[in-house]
Order: sequence, then structure tokens, then C-alpha cells
Amino acid sequence: MTKQEREMQRTQMQAEREQFYRNYPEISRWVKTRRTLRNLLLAFWILHTVLSLILFAQMQALDNVNMEVFKLVMQLFWLCVFLNPEGGWKMNLIVYVWALTNFGLLAMNASDMLETLPYLSQMPLLGVVMFMEALIPFLLLALALYLTVPAKHRAMSEQLENRAKETMQKMKQNRK
Repeated sequence: MTKQEREMQRTQMQAEREQFYRNYPEISRWVKTRRTLRNLLLAFWILHTVLSLILFAQMQALDNVNMEVFKLVMQLFWLCVFLNPEGGWKMNLIVYVWALTNFGLLAMNASDMLETLPYLSQMPLLGVVMFMEALIPFLLLALALYLTVPAKHRAMSEQLENRAKETMQKMKQNRK
């Protein structure tokens, strides 16, 4: 397939997507809502990492910088994979596991967090970072529930998934 044919196919698929959204405006709104939720979580994670890096600089613990940046990149990658705005709802089930592991981390680190409470007046940024870390599992759980529990949300996600499968089949047929 030539570059021109691929471009023409991409344009055709984009037109079909836009027509699908015109035919189903509620699903279009659902995709926008999912995209907004994902982007808010991406922004939350970036903010958390930036604040953590500033805290590390204040504490002169810059040996953690590479690990924090690596963790951020991996978290952003997984958010984009499992919270694909045009994907099916079953992929969102992994967010429950993610929330559960973060609840586990919160429980494991609770005593350390409690021990640092007396120092929060001297280092308010530490309190902000700790609050954000404590908030993460609750945000993930709320997001997972919102995306997977209401039958209406699952149905719209299934329609999106079916449209994506049809699009892939069309692309395969056009390649032949």
C-alpha cells in the first residue's frame, strides 16, 4: 500500500468516525467525558510528580529523580492504554486492580505518613504530596466505578468497541 493510499484510507476512517459521532451524539459526549477524565488524571499525576521532585530538591534527595520520572512515564503510558476514550469498558477493569494496589501501598505506608505529621508545619509541600498520594486510590476506585458500573456507560463503551472492530475489519479488507 502506498503512502497516498494509506493517507486516503486514514481520511476515510476519520470521516466514518465523525459520521458515527454525528449519528450517536450521546456516545460522542461519552468519549469527550472519558477523554476529560483521563486527561485530568494525567494532569494529577504530572502535578504529583512535579511536586515530589520539588520536595526531593528541598530535602536534597535528588537520587530519587530518575525513579520518579520513570514512574511518571510508566503511569502515563498505562493511563493511556487502559483509559482509552474510544475503548471498551472491559479494559477499564484493570483500574480496580490499580486502585487495590494503591490502597495496599497506602496501608503499608500509613505508619510512616503518620510519623511525618509533626513535620508538616515545617514542610507544607510534604503534606500536599502525602495528601495526593492518599487520594490516588480513592480517585482510581471512583473512576473505575464510574466507567464500569452503570449499564449505560458499559453499553456506550461496547458500541465504541464494536465500531473500532468494524473499522479494523474494513482496514484489513482494504489492504487486500
